[in-house]
Amino acid sequence: MKSVLILLLALFIPTICYGTKPPIIFKRVQAYDWIYDDSGTGAYKDVSIWHPSDVEYGYYPLGDVAVASHSAPTTSSLLVKEMAAGALSAPDSFTEIWNDRGSGGSYDVRIMQMNPPSGYTCLGHVAILGYSSTPDSNKYRCVLSQYVTKGSPTGTYDLIWLDRGSGAHQDVGFWGNRVSDSNLDALDANTFTSFNNHATPNGAPNMLSGKYAKNHQTVEISDEDFVFTLYETSDMDEIWNDRGSGAYKDVAIWRSKGPSNTYSLGDIAVGGGKPPRAFVVKALKDDALRPPYDFRQVWKDSGSGAYWDGAFYQPLCPYGYRPLGHVAMRNHHEQPPNNAIRCVKAEYTIPGQWEQVWKDSGSGAYADVTVWKAIPDGKGQGVEAMSTIARHGDMNSGAYVLNPDQVNYVVGKPAKRYILQDLQYLFDDRNIANNEPETIQRTIVENRGDTEQTVSRELEYGFEETYSWSSTVGLEVGVSTTVTAGVPFVSSAEVTVSVAASFSQEWGSSSTKTFSDTIEIEVTVKPHSQKAAVVVGNRYTMDIPYTATLITEYEDGSRGVRNNFKGVFRGVQVNEIRVVYEADVPLNI
Repeated sequence: MKSVLILLLALFIPTICYGTKPPIIFKRVQAYDWIYDDSGTGAYKDVSIWHPSDVEYGYYPLGDVAVASHSAPTTSSLLVKEMAAGALSAPDSFTEIWNDRGSGGSYDVRIMQMNPPSGYTCLGHVAILGYSSTPDSNKYRCVLSQYVTKGSPTGTYDLIWLDRGSGAHQDVGFWGNRVSDSNLDALDANTFTSFNNHATPNGAPNMLSGKYAKNHQTVEISDEDFVFTLYETSDMDEIWNDRGSGAYKDVAIWRSKGPSNTYSLGDIAVGGGKPPRAFVVKALKDDALRPPYDFRQVWKDSGSGAYWDGAFYQPLCPYGYRPLGHVAMRNHHEQPPNNAIRCVKAEYTIPGQWEQVWKDSGSGAYADVTVWKAIPDGKGQGVEAMSTIARHGDMNSGAYVLNPDQVNYVVGKPAKRYILQDLQYLFDDRNIANNEPETIQRTIVENRGDTEQTVSRELEYGFEETYSWSSTVGLEVGVSTTVTAGVPFVSSAEVTVSVAASFSQEWGSSSTKTFSDTIEIEVTVKPHSQKAAVVVGNRYTMDIPYTATLITEYEDGSRGVRNNFKGVFRGVQVNEIRVVYEADVPLNI
């Protein structure tokens, strides 16, 4: 008697979630703040040192940048942001490696080594003007040692500058921390290391590992991760200035503008002129923002002689909410409208610190006032909003800023839709990983008879593929996005592009496509045995840079076009489907 039993176990390949965050993300910037140059020293060659800068909270340099000229660096620097708690830490302290005493230079400087907390590694040196000054540790980060690649051939030292001819009492050499040509994992942060001699250093610099630190443009972030979208904008109105008041210092008050679903968190005070940036915020949770129930006048400029009458107001917030700033009016009697500002739910804020902006000394106003703004105290996302107190002195309340973990930071006004078109893939810079074959579906054939049996049938199987197009700049997650492009297809490490199609998704998410098919199997099973036929496929993951034209349709009805928009296509594909037959296994019957 023949007895053949077919058991089907359907196993679908799981979709790879690019929202799974690495411990560290990074971005590259080319904005720098000058720290020092060797003008006046007489050194045979020039040098200058710069601090990489970025306005988005949470990104930090791994050290300062030294270049063999007095011009700003032309190479980008890497800024890192912690995604897993404890991945980064500020240095514990600093140790001086060199100072320029005796050089006769125009600027006094100390070159400092960062000393990490236990278990961390610092990856660059820093500079500070003055012989008794110490760098601000909150401006830099060291890396958890397990995320660092160490020793040769990880990196190599590249000479930047020797102080020969400077006349300084001590010798020094600045060496760039560069990635070795033979290393595929290390990341070049454009930092430097100093040595108090002119010799070529032994060993190799430690470098950030690319296995654990990923470019922010390749990390999928959902709007579910945030409470607010914070827009950096240049759209603002001047509310008041003290022109004509006679105050020793100038001040101008501005209010940021946005569409109906965005709000200011406070007016911005600057020492004359227009602020370089302003902010509006959109709540992604219904209870995140509330209008104030009233306003209290803090100060008016009566008696100041200013050309415009002006007054400052504190918003009075509902229970459980706090103001991050105050507002101004161009009169002495009319209260601000409720839509001028929003209060923030207290749980979404963290303590900051106060920074003075202006006081009315010399104005002749009948009452005194001092204007402050809340800034981050090591951690936090400030919004430049002013707060005021009716005296020449400190604020009598704590400073608060947004919790940066709740904020999606976007440069530009609110967008309604993104359109990517004319997309070109840069295949020369592709990164394709071929993982081990993975099981898609498994069939077990049992032969309970006394003779060998052969079974033929069609087996159904299915799997999923995902595609996403990310960018090198911060766009607004959750915005409807249309991509018109072909999809790169990998086969035996060769890449082709499918016919262009239109994909719709939210920015920051991915498109998923489900495939199903059948495959013919023929299984021969020994008596009293079972055999598995396994449908397998190669799963390829790929990162392929692209350039495209980005069209942005804004909430206010305007439209912007950006050519040469750069980003990275990320895809998970399964192909090279085949059947693998396992060995016969005796049945226990």
